[in-house]
Amino acid sequence: MRILVVDDSKMMRHVLSTDLKDLGYATILEADCTDKAKEICSATSPDLIISDWNMPGESGLEFLKFIRSSATLKDTPFIMLTTQTNRAKIMEATRVGLQSYLLKPIRKSVLADKISELAAAYGFVPPAESKANTHAANAVGAERAREEHTLKGKIKPEHIPKILEAYAQLWRGEFSAVQLEEYMAEEVFGGSLPENLEEVNSLTKTLHDAVRTSIDRKLRQLIL
Repeated sequence: MRILVVDDSKMMRHVLSTDLKDLGYATILEADCTDKAKEICSATSPDLIISDWNMPGESGLEFLKFIRSSATLKDTPFIMLTTQTNRAKIMEATRVGLQSYLLKPIRKSVLADKISELAAAYGFVPPAESKANTHAANAVGAERAREEHTLKGKIKPEHIPKILEAYAQLWRGEFSAVQLEEYMAEEVFGGSLPENLEEVNSLTKTLHDAVRTSIDRKLRQLIL
């Protein structure tokens, strides 16, 4: 699987590449601007693009528009990196075709979850982490466990119908993944997404895992 990382910061590209390799992704392509990113895309189509929003010259949003207008690249999953908390701008990117975004500073566990969510939608399987990365995997697992533990007592009975309806809208295509996260932050945790990012990530990860488990169980019941 080829992942293209686009960021004008050499340090950020290094951090992302290191995290991705720890998670088992071996082929990481790097570009420090969208012009170089386009050159890479013309030579070899990436399977996933992770791009910064604010860069000198053409922005990540303009690069996303380029990707979505390309006959060969338009279906490539795209994650935007940003410090942008302006909902109108994020919704603009969603309308252009952004599937997911990450707020800086990036956490490895959140990065892994975002890619897993896209994997479910696009039908690719995240690589199993190698034995050399066992320590990193354990650290991610421990971090997730801590995040999930913080939800105890925060989910109320009145939240359940709202969450179910939000997922129904997502599956019907009426909600994007970004809109779902915004909805969870406001309706379940009573604030904006940046203010409740850890709780929203923990809740969506828990629910995605539950959905996958339920689907797997139902499908196995159909096996003769």
